[in-house]
Amino acid sequence: MFGRTKKDEVERLRRHRRLQTDSIAIVSWGEGESARKVSGRCSDISESGVRIETSELVPPGTRVALQFPDLSAEALGVVRNSGAGFLGVEFSQIHYFRQRSWNKPAGLRRKTDFYVAVAIVLVLVAAVLYTVPGLVPEWVPFSPPWARRASRTPASFSLGSSKSDVYAVQGPPMRMTDTVWHYGPSRVYFRGDAVTGWSVSSGTPLRLGQGEPDASSGQQNSFAVGSTQSEVLAAQGPPTELTDEVWRYGASEVYFKGGRVVKWKAGPGLALNAEPGQAAKKRLPLSGK
Repeated sequence: MFGRTKKDEVERLRRHRRLQTDSIAIVSWGEGESARKVSGRCSDISESGVRIETSELVPPGTRVALQFPDLSAEALGVVRNSGAGFLGVEFSQIHYFRQRSWNKPAGLRRKTDFYVAVAIVLVLVAAVLYTVPGLVPEWVPFSPPWARRASRTPASFSLGSSKSDVYAVQGPPMRMTDTVWHYGPSRVYFRGDAVTGWSVSSGTPLRLGQGEPDASSGQQNSFAVGSTQSEVLAAQGPPTELTDEVWRYGASEVYFKGGRVVKWKAGPGLALNAEPGQAAKKRLPLSGK
């Protein structure tokens, strides 16, 4: 037929499918002093024969015994053709020491067997490790220091509170860095392990407290220029947003320098408990209005 080569025609006429392989073959023939043995490499093999690459010239018609260590098989056969560097042997009988699958190349089967053996070994090792007490240490999940349970759970946090306190009061943040923890649109700011500020959104309130007031603040009802941050906390309560220098109560703002009040600005909606005293009037004539 046009377009078909001699090799294609030979493949069509063969009774059994041939598979490409690189298995070792050991060929023996003769008896007594004339016994010979040679090894070669299979280039292809089928259920009825094999082609072996070897430099030994074996006459056609010679009866041979074959061993295939990689395939766990032995065979008897007859050399049907022989040429420079190859032998073509037709099997008269063949025996496999294990079940043979002709749908997979030998190399793939060897890899599959290797992976199965490795899996079996791993399963056995795991079984030994988890059945013998003391071989596997108890797994303890890692948690950062601030996420560990504190000796007491505070009801709120304030300036200077630790990360452990904020975590115990507010729970785990939705997003975090070393300096900012995000609770929805609300934020808590840190310097090192201490709270330095926050920004509160009405949708996600923060559980803020007044902290530990100074002994001098007492029952503070108002603040003035020169008041400390603790006194402002005692008089006004926690701000909705703060930094080191500005505390915001809604639209109102209180300004600090060196931890003491220097001025304030009253906005609509939330009155400041500020004393319109002489010090405040002197520095800020419009303050407290």
